[in-house]
Amino acid sequence: MAEISTKVRLTVDTGVVGTPAVKKIAEEVEVTLSLSKDIPETSSKDGNGWKTFLAGLKTGTVSCSAFVNYTPDTGFISSEDLFGLYAENYASTSKGIRSFTIADTTVGSSTYSFSAIITSMEQPAPLSEGMQFTFNLQITGAVTATAVV
Repeated sequence: MAEISTKVRLTVDTGVVGTPAVKKIAEEVEVTLSLSKDIPETSSKDGNGWKTFLAGLKTGTVSCSAFVNYTPDTGFISSEDLFGLYAENYASTSKGIRSFTIADTTVGSSTYSFSAIITSMEQPAPLSEGMQFTFNLQITGAVTATAVV
C-alpha cells in the first residue's frame, strides 16, 4: 500500500556538545536522501570479455526544500538559522558538521541518522509564488538506519 510522506521529516541538532537541541525544518516541502557506492573496476583478461567490479566506499547526500518562515514555532529552524549553520567552518566548535535525522513515524519504516555538512543553499524570490529555499547536505561517515516499531 502506498504511503503519504507527511510523516517523514528532516531534523538537525543545533545544540552544542552535551546540550542537544533537535529542531525540525520549518515549512518543509520535500526531503530526498540519495545513497551511492563507488564501484572500482577490476576487469582483467580472465573475464571472458566481461567487466568485473568491487563494492567500494559508500557516500550520501540529502536535498531539502521548504517555504521561507523567518519566525517559526518553537522546535523548528528557520532558513536564516540554517544559513548560520551553513556559515560554520572548520574553525567553529562543530567543524561545520551537524547531526541530522530523516525520521518517519510510520511503523515498519526506518529512521536514518547521520552527520553532514551543509554544502549549498539557494533562495530564489519569484514574483507571485510562495518563497522557498533549498539546501543540500554532504553526509560524512556512516548512515544508521533504525526500524520504527
